[in-house]
Amino acid sequence: ILDDLGRYEGAVKCYRGALEVQVRALGGNHIDVASTKDSLGVTLWRLGKYQEALVLYDDALQVREAVLGSEHVLVAKTIVNRANVFFRQGMCMRALADYSRALEIEKRTLGEEHVLVAKTKNNMGEALRIEGKFDEALQLYNESLNVLVKVLGQAHVLVANTKNNIAGIYLKQDKCEEALQYYMESLDVKLKMLGPQHSDVANTIENIGVIFAQQGKHDLALDKFGEALNIRSHALGPD
Repeated sequence: ILDDLGRYEGAVKCYRGALEVQVRALGGNHIDVASTKDSLGVTLWRLGKYQEALVLYDDALQVREAVLGSEHVLVAKTIVNRANVFFRQGMCMRALADYSRALEIEKRTLGEEHVLVAKTKNNMGEALRIEGKFDEALQLYNESLNVLVKVLGQAHVLVANTKNNIAGIYLKQDKCEEALQYYMESLDVKLKMLGPQHSDVANTIENIGVIFAQQGKHDLALDKFGEALNIRSHALGPD
């Protein structure tokens, strides 16, 4: 609950307390201990404590593989979590190796058309984008989008975020019209699902402004930058 509320320091304290009790009662190689270590690792990752998170993920992974086998979705979950740490640390190739490993497990256990498969492909796309492999990233984003639309429908934030990612690739490739189309589609969903005062809405509006600026449509660009600024100012308050 504390995690969901964003009270991460409090959540860490609770997880550590629970972990201590579990280890004493169940031993260090119990599946419940692995689950708590995995959850604690996610919270530490959110706090930017990456090395501590990695140690916990490695511990959790070792237990989960020993108890559940290497082809279990919870094993894939921990591998994805570890990859997220590598990604945050700028170690994109190590992140890609883990994402790829997790993806194969997820496809075999859940099938190709599952949200977790789509999310892992999205994560891989992000790492490939950072590495400058835009065509590979775009392919994964599109595969992810196809699954997300089929499973969740068009009006979902994950669909909007994926369209935003696709637009970002097109922008990198100077394909402004394609980028604009996907940003506009993303914005439409975000406005409906998040409301007009959300920071993600502001980010997408700003990206649309960047495209207008690149196209020499400076008045339109200034309008969009102003819209984004107004949303952020409203979120931060008058001070």
